Amino acid sequence: MRSKIIVRSLSLAFACASLLALNLVAQEPAAPSVAEAARRAREQKEQKKDTAKPTPVITNDTLAPSPSTSSESPSAGPESKPGEADTQAASGASAETAADSAAKTEEEAKKKEKIAALKQQIADKQHEVDLLRRELALDQDAYLTKPDHADDKSGKAKLEAEQADLKDKQDELASLKSEFTSLGGVEEPKPVPGKP
Repeated sequence: MRSKIIVRSLSLAFACASLLALNLVAQEPAAPSVAEAARRAREQKEQKKDTAKPTPVITNDTLAPSPSTSSESPSAGPESKPGEADTQAASGASAETAADSAAKTEEEAKKKEKIAALKQQIADKQHEVDLLRRELALDQDAYLTKPDHADDKSGKAKLEAEQADLKDKQDELASLKSEFTSLGGVEEPKPVPGKP
């Protein structure tokens, strides 16, 4: 009887070992791991970045013209040639246009700075308005849940003061937004508030 148990257990162990060996052979040893695939993807992405960025070409058109002063330009004296007068006039005209373009870019930079400052002020003011709305809603709930809220004069005065303060902040926000749009700023779409 013992010998039968030993034979059965050995045959069962042999069958399990052969199934395990078949399982191991069936797996692909050349399958890439996840880390290896991520490395290859990162390398391909870096190669695309390197090839996608064209090198900048510097030409006379891409360089900003330097402002020239009258002391730097040669004067059209008696020793100047007739063709030089035309080139000096052309360079003087290009210097004027360069000064005009520099003034325009300076104005645009100031305008962009002002728009950025207004955006920040609008964001801050919007945050204040949101906080005041929430505070007002909480105070209204607290006021109305009192059983004797009709007799609470100080609570009612506090709510009215908060409402007036909220209205003032909303008016300030509206004036900031109108100033922003008058400067040519594009108002960003408001996010849809979700349920808390």
